[in-house]
Amino acid sequence: MREQIFFYCLLALFLGAGYSAAAQDMLQGKVVDASQRPLVGVSVRVLGDDNRSASSGAGGEFSVQVKPGETLQFSSVEYESQQMLVKSLQPLVVTLRAKDEMLDEVVVIGYGTQRRSDVIAPVSKFNADGLEERPLVRVDQALVGQMSGVRVKQTTGVPGKGLSVQVRGSGSITAGSEPLYVIDGFPLATAAPNGSGNYAQGNPLDNINPNDIESIEVLKDASAAAIYGSRAANGVVLITTKRGKTGKPQMTFNTYLGASSPYRKLDMLNGEEWIERAVEMINGQWVASGAGRSANQTIEERRAILGLGSGGYNTSFMFDERWLQDGRPGMYLIDWQDEAYRTGMVQNYQLGASGGTEYVNYYVSGNYMDQKGIIRGLDYKNYALRANVDVKPTKKLTFGMNLAPTYSEANDPGIEGKDNIIHQIYSMTPVQNNPAGTVNVFENAHYPWSTSTNDPIAKLENYIGENKTARVLATLYGQYNIFDNLVFKTTVNLDHTDRTSFSFRPYTVGGTLQQRVDNPNQSTYGASNKYRKQTFVNENTLTYNLELDRHNLTALLGHAYNYDRFDASSITSQGGYRNSNIKTLNAAVGTIASTNATKNLMLSYFGRIQYAFDGKYLFSASMRRDGSSRFGMNTKWGWFPSVSAGWRLSDENFMQTADFIQDLKVRASYGESGNNNIGDYSSIAILGDANYAWGGNTAPGWAPGNIINPDLTWENPEPLMWDWILRYFARVYQDHLIGTREQAVTSC
Repeated sequence: MREQIFFYCLLALFLGAGYSAAAQDMLQGKVVDASQRPLVGVSVRVLGDDNRSASSGAGGEFSVQVKPGETLQFSSVEYESQQMLVKSLQPLVVTLRAKDEMLDEVVVIGYGTQRRSDVIAPVSKFNADGLEERPLVRVDQALVGQMSGVRVKQTTGVPGKGLSVQVRGSGSITAGSEPLYVIDGFPLATAAPNGSGNYAQGNPLDNINPNDIESIEVLKDASAAAIYGSRAANGVVLITTKRGKTGKPQMTFNTYLGASSPYRKLDMLNGEEWIERAVEMINGQWVASGAGRSANQTIEERRAILGLGSGGYNTSFMFDERWLQDGRPGMYLIDWQDEAYRTGMVQNYQLGASGGTEYVNYYVSGNYMDQKGIIRGLDYKNYALRANVDVKPTKKLTFGMNLAPTYSEANDPGIEGKDNIIHQIYSMTPVQNNPAGTVNVFENAHYPWSTSTNDPIAKLENYIGENKTARVLATLYGQYNIFDNLVFKTTVNLDHTDRTSFSFRPYTVGGTLQQRVDNPNQSTYGASNKYRKQTFVNENTLTYNLELDRHNLTALLGHAYNYDRFDASSITSQGGYRNSNIKTLNAAVGTIASTNATKNLMLSYFGRIQYAFDGKYLFSASMRRDGSSRFGMNTKWGWFPSVSAGWRLSDENFMQTADFIQDLKVRASYGESGNNNIGDYSSIAILGDANYAWGGNTAPGWAPGNIINPDLTWENPEPLMWDWILRYFARVYQDHLIGTREQAVTSC
């Protein structure tokens, strides 16, 4: 009896202790929005332990088991996620901020920032929170599906190559439709893809690490982008990289490993199906070729009727007898897609550090990325470093540096394009005399019933297409507060890119067997191409800010100097190689070399005024004057004005009873911008090489290459737009009415 009493007492003691501990660890609270209204369905979980989680009820209340010192995360689809360190188990109230209730959010607008509530031009912002969690190789991939009116088109499947980005559609037929990219205030040289979708002179976003991005803003129409003048007709993409913040140093390490494979393959005839149809077609052709001929006649009978000697054949009327033999001796049935495609692995590693004090802020990072393509022979590696440093030695002086050296290596044996390897993979016959990788190459002859193409797998394994790119983006800036509300800033920017490409194609995987035997090395081809691209930009601005009672005024004056230079050289083999085991061009029988260089210069003067009265009546006007060496003598300079006005109806007294409306704004704008994406010497006389007949022989010479056009100038769209924006219960609905003088503009 005593033992039973002791046992029950002990059991009650443990149960009581367990209940007490559980009660002590249970935290209760409430989740509300900025208006103190309860939020339903907010996820509450303990970081690091998904088993301890809860969801807020109808009154916003929640309870979750947690200990002091642990961190709670509150998340909801329509609200910004928030983390909170638990210091005690006292009931708490958590306030979440709506994702699109960010009227006081700061937006980058070009040469400055502005509160979102005061923005009256079409500007979209993409916060890069969580971007490092997405397996992105390039920055332009981050824009896919993120902002209305911004279309990102993948023109190639080769890893590392640039995508085509268009803001509100194509803005030009011949002068390029790509936007101007500005990274941390540095406007990069514009570029347009060629007919095959490639950027022959590089893409402005090449080698830039997407994990270093803080935010991306897009200026969509001329009223927003006119401050960038003759380069802004296709929109402006403003990219801001991460910077250090005052506080304790933080170290971050991010890595991911992934795989990609073809979504689907083309449904082609396999070896069995191809033989079945080939026999049917050959028999049909044989029967139709003459009287008294039937499909039942043997190959020997057909050979005799055709008068062919022993072993002779005619592929139009005779099939390979091995096709119908058991096991098909000496034959190979090949699925060329299976031979070419693979599972492409991608891996990425990033290490970063950031922090700061009252005087110095810093952000440094290093990134390594390795991506294998889904076709053999395709791969891309990128090494990226970044250092952003801001120094404030006095209250008035600030200076800093952005430095981003990068290096990439890409291998492409010539996959894409008409008649290139990917095309040949789908045109190859699935029945061959030799295994994949040895068909009609090396010492093996062409199989008579097959296409004459050389083995594409052998080309994937033996062709070389190396591209090495070294790039440095550097910015130095200084900022001085002349007065409390008058700031002078100067920046010096350099974008330096060196690219080297090498191609090599040995004779052993081309031509016919007879050509490979009789003329070895003659069809071996090699080429080396290099270019150096440099952009130097110096900008100086003077900014005045005034906040007085209900008045808010910002004025900007600026000057910019922009210099671009492009140098290229190429060496190509001629007459084959003396020894194809040596891949460098010193083994070529002969070479042809060429060089070229271009440059352009632009000077700019610009200004802008922004005014807001009582936060309800908004006005902005800007003017830019650009002078470009690309245009004719009579049109080198151009004016690019813009003006916009807005009225925030939701702040008027007569709208206060409509508490279901969060923000209602009417705005109108007019602006002019330009497109200078043409050749550097399109307006002046140039000479082009041409051959002349001289005494019955061909002699090299020169001839005029174009027609002088002193009036050549930039395309100049002038959109006039007005629209209204309504925010209703933190959900955005937009209707737009658009007027236009010269071209239609879709407002997004």
